[in-house]
Amino acid sequence: MLKIVDRLVNGVTMYRLILWFLLGLVGVSIIFSFFGLVPFSPLSLIGTFLVLTNAAYFSNTIFGKILKAPINAESSAITALILFFVLLPGASVQNFLSLALIAIFAMASKYIFAFRKKHIFNPAAIGAVFGTIVLQYPAMWWVATLSLLPFAIVFGFLLAYKVRRLAMYFTFIVVALLTTAIFYGFSTPMGDLFISWPIFFLGGFMLTEPMTSPPKKLQQVIYAIIVGLLFGIHFRIGSFSNAPEVALLLGNIFAFSVSSKTRLMLKLKERKEVAAGIFHITFTLPHSFAFEPGQYLEWTLQHEKSDSRGWRRFFTIASSPTESEIAVGIKIGEKRSTFKNALVNLPEGAVISAGQLAGDFVLPKDPKKKLVFIAGGIGVTPFRSMIKYLVDKNEPRTATLFYSCMTPADFAYEDLFKEAEGAIGLKNIRLISDKTKPYPDFTGYNGFLTPEIIKREVPDYAERMFYLSGPNVMVTSYKKLLKELGVKGTHIKTDYFPGY
Repeated sequence: MLKIVDRLVNGVTMYRLILWFLLGLVGVSIIFSFFGLVPFSPLSLIGTFLVLTNAAYFSNTIFGKILKAPINAESSAITALILFFVLLPGASVQNFLSLALIAIFAMASKYIFAFRKKHIFNPAAIGAVFGTIVLQYPAMWWVATLSLLPFAIVFGFLLAYKVRRLAMYFTFIVVALLTTAIFYGFSTPMGDLFISWPIFFLGGFMLTEPMTSPPKKLQQVIYAIIVGLLFGIHFRIGSFSNAPEVALLLGNIFAFSVSSKTRLMLKLKERKEVAAGIFHITFTLPHSFAFEPGQYLEWTLQHEKSDSRGWRRFFTIASSPTESEIAVGIKIGEKRSTFKNALVNLPEGAVISAGQLAGDFVLPKDPKKKLVFIAGGIGVTPFRSMIKYLVDKNEPRTATLFYSCMTPADFAYEDLFKEAEGAIGLKNIRLISDKTKPYPDFTGYNGFLTPEIIKREVPDYAERMFYLSGPNVMVTSYKKLLKELGVKGTHIKTDYFPGY
C-alpha cells in the first residue's frame, strides 16, 4: 500500500501536489453544489474562485516586481484556493470586492510580515484575520462540510505523508479534538467535531506548510500541540474571538522563533562534475550562514516552461559549515526536470534563492558515538557535508561509510573520502549494484548491502548510530534490514528524497 502512495505523491513537488489537491477539491465542491451537497450556488463558487485566484496572482506579481523578489504563481494560487474554502463565497459586488482585498492583503503579508525575506505567517490565515477585523467579512471555514470530509481527510493525510510530517499532523488532530471536546464538556458528539470543524483541512493543507512550520521533528510536535490547544479553546476579547486561523497564526509565531530567519540570494560561483552526471554546484554566500552538516534548504529557481514539478526543490547542503561557500550536489539523468536543467545551465554570477533551513539528519552531539553512513547514489551529499566538517575540524570518529552506486564511474567525492580515511579514520566501503558487467579494477563489493557485509565490516554494529540516505526504496529496505539485525529504531536516522 505504501508503495502505491509513494508513487502517487513522489512524482511531483509538495507545492504542486497541494495545488492539484486544492483544485480537485474546488472541482468537487462546484459539482456538489449542483446537487445541493454544498450550501452555495455554482455561480457563487465559480465567481469566488475567479476573484480570489486573479486578485492573488496579479497582486503577487506586482509586489514581486516592485520589491524585486521571486514571483511564484504557484504560491499565490495555493493561498487563493485555501481562502476559497475558508471565506464565505461571494453573493454580491461588495462581497467580491472584499474577497479581492483579502487575497491582496494575504499576498502583501509575505512582504509586510517578513524578516530577511522570510514571511512569518501563513498568508491565507492572516488574510482571513484581516477580513474579519478590518472588512467585517469573517472566515466561515465552510470546507467543514460532511460531503467534503472524505476528500479533506485523504488529501490532508497524503500531504502530511509527502512532507514526512505525520507525527505533527496526527498530534494536532488528537489535541484539537480532545481540547474541543473538553472545552465543551463533551456535550458535542465526537462525530460532530469531525464534521463541523475544519480539523483535517487545517492540519493537512495549512499546518504542514514548510515555510511557516518548525524545521525539526520535536519542534513540529510542540507546534502541533500549541495550535491544537488554541484551536479547541474558544475565547473572546471584546469583539474579537478566537478562531482556527488565529490558532494557526499564534503557532506561526512559535515556529518563527525556532526557525532559521534567513532567506539567501546566492550567486553561482562554480559548477564541477564530480562523477558521471553528478555536479557539485557552489554558490557564494552574501553573509555568514549557520547550519549543521546534513541539513537541507529549499531552493527556488525561476525558469520558463517549467514541468509539473515547478520552481522549488529541497536539496541537502553538500558543503560543510567550515567552507566559505555553500553547495549542492545534484544528479542529472537523461530525463532531467526543467528545474535541474535550468540549474545545471546557470551562467556564472546568476542568482538563486534559498531558505527554510531544516532537518534532523545531523551528527550526534556525543563525539564518542560510533557511526555508520549508508548512501545510495546522490544520497551521499549529506555525508559529504558531515565528513568534510569532521576533516576540517580534525575530529576523528569511529565511522564507516557504505556507499552504493550502479557503476564505479558513479562514485562522487572520492578524493575527500580517501583523505578522511587518514585524517579521521573513516572506513570507506564501496558497493556496485550493476552485476551485468565485470569491473576487474574495482575494490569493493558487488551487489547490495547485506547483513553479512554489515557483520563482517562493522562487528560492533549494535552499538552504532546508522544514517541512511538515498532513494525511498533503498532507505525503507535498509531500515527494515537493520531492524531485523537487532539495531534499535532510535539508532537509525533516515534522510528521504520525497520530491518536496
